[in-house]
Amino acid sequence: MSDQANGIVSYYTALVPALEALGCRITILTYENHDERPDPRVISIMDSLNRRHVGRRLLDAVGARLNRATAWERPLQRALVESIHRAVDERGIELVQMEESFGWARGVISTASIPVCLRLHGPWFLNGAAIGVADDAAFRRRIAAEGAAIRAARFVTAPSLDVLERVRGYYRLPLDHAAVIPSTAPMTPDQEVWRLDQCDRNQILFVGRFDRMKGGDLIIEAFARVVRECPSARLCFVGPDADFRSSTGDRIRFVDYLERRIPHALESGRVAWLGRRPLADVSRLRARSMVTAICSRYETFSNTTLEAAVAGCPTVAADIGGIPSIIEDGRSGLLHHPGDASELAERILTLLKDPALAARLGRNARADALARLRPRIVAERYLDYFRRAIARHAGRPLANPC
Repeated sequence: MSDQANGIVSYYTALVPALEALGCRITILTYENHDERPDPRVISIMDSLNRRHVGRRLLDAVGARLNRATAWERPLQRALVESIHRAVDERGIELVQMEESFGWARGVISTASIPVCLRLHGPWFLNGAAIGVADDAAFRRRIAAEGAAIRAARFVTAPSLDVLERVRGYYRLPLDHAAVIPSTAPMTPDQEVWRLDQCDRNQILFVGRFDRMKGGDLIIEAFARVVRECPSARLCFVGPDADFRSSTGDRIRFVDYLERRIPHALESGRVAWLGRRPLADVSRLRARSMVTAICSRYETFSNTTLEAAVAGCPTVAADIGGIPSIIEDGRSGLLHHPGDASELAERILTLLKDPALAARLGRNARADALARLRPRIVAERYLDYFRRAIARHAGRPLANPC
C-alpha cells in the first residue's frame, strides 16, 4: 500500500470503502505490505514466496540461471496463485478482480474455483508502445501472455470504451460479457475545491512521470512556448524522473532535457521539480495552480484527469483514450491533440488569459464528476457486474444477462 500519487492506488483508495459500504468484504493482494500498522484486509504475496521449501527454491534458482529474462515471473506468479487459494480457503472470497499485466491472470483462471474478473488497467500493446518500449522479444512475449490471459477470461471490465474496443480489435476477441465501468477517485471536500480567488494565477501543474507515456517532454516543450508569451508563468512538475528514452534508445534525464529547452529554469524558479509527492500534497498543489495539464500519449482512463475534475480544477488534457469520457472539450475542460506541444501551449495560454472561462470549466468538471463518477455510483455498477459474474460462473440463470 502507498500514499504516493499513483493511479491504481487512488482508484482502490476510493473504490474499496465504497464497496464495503455496500456490504462487500474486501481482501487486497499486494506484493508487499510496508505499513507500520498492517491492514487486516491485505495479503502479501511475498509471504508465499518466503514460505517456499528448499527444493522449490533450488528449482527457481536453476530456472533463473537458464532463463534470466523470465526468472522472476514464475515464482511470483505461483505465489500469486497460492495467495488467492489461501484467500478463498481462509476468507471465503467469491470473486477475484485483477489486472491483465504479464498475463498472470491466466494461471489464476485455470486453477481458481471462483470467477476471475480481468480489469484492463493498461494492456502492454498500448502502454508499452506509448512509453516507447522497444519492440523486441520481451515486448512481444508480454503482449502474447496478456492476450492469452484476456482470451481465457470470461469476465472483463474496462475503464473506458476506447481501451475495450482497442483490446477487442488487437486480439480479435468478441469479449461478449465485457463491461465498461469507469474508474473512480476520492471526492474532494467542498472546502478544498479549486477557487479562482485562492489560486496562483501564474502556476501550471503537471502530475506524472517524466516518460513518453505521460508526456513529460511535451509539458516542457509547451511551457517553453508559454513563457515566451507569458513570462510570469511557472511550471510545477510533480513526478519521478522515469525511463525516458530517445528515438535512438538513449536515456534522457529530466534535468538535462529541461536545461536544453529552458536554460536555468530550475535555478530561476521558473520550473519547480518536486519528484514524487504524497496524495495530500498533490491535492493542495492542484488547488493552488491556475491550470492542471495532462499531456499523456495514451491513457486507458486517467485518474489524474479525474482527480483534477473532482477538485474543480481548470484542466487542459490530451484527447486520447479514456480522457474524453471525463472531460468534454469546451464545457468541462480544454482538449488538445495528443503529442502536439504547440496546441497544448495554446490551450494553457487560453486559460491563463481568461480566468472566468477557467473557473467555469472547473465548476462544470466537478459537477459532471460528482454526477457520474462518485465512488458509490461506480461501486454499485461493479457490484451489479460482480453478482452477475458469480451467478454465471455458478451456472445460475440470469433474468437480465450481462
